[in-house]
Amino acid sequence: MNKPLVFWSENSKLDLKEIYFELKNKYSKETALKIRDELFDNANNIVFAEQFQIDEY
Repeated sequence: MNKPLVFWSENSKLDLKEIYFELKNKYSKETALKIRDELFDNANNIVFAEQFQIDEY
């Protein structure tokens, strides 16, 4: 089975950097890296409701 690809928009990349630096400053670099890695590793598990929406007329 082919693994789906996730394309990160520029806004998404900037948001992820902001989240990383906020966590790094508030907690630690290790915590920020762990959460960042979890976000990257689980991006393929995100399900958007609109993907499975059926239009009923």
